[in-house]
Amino acid sequence: MQIKRQPAFFWSLVFLIAFFPVLNLQAGGPLYISTGGLPAIWDTTVPVIVHPESGVCGTFSNSEILSRLDLDLAVWGDVTGVSLSFQQVTLSTFRPMLAR
Repeated sequence: MQIKRQPAFFWSLVFLIAFFPVLNLQAGGPLYISTGGLPAIWDTTVPVIVHPESGVCGTFSNSEILSRLDLDLAVWGDVTGVSLSFQQVTLSTFRPMLAR
């Protein structure tokens, strides 16, 4: 028993194989570019503000999550060749920052 192939499927497949390499794919570039053509960069002179939630996360208690967050932020802060720091804020330290 032979399977009769649909010509439309065949030509669609040929089209995709032939023209896919010339499509304008843009991956891995900067997300934001200034009007001068330069990529936007993070200001490393100020720390990244981290405001963790105060509740539980799945099966983890809040103290377990904060402990894991501290470990993960330490890993990101120790990346070679990168000057990156983090500041964890609570509600009491976050309110004055909103007033700026």
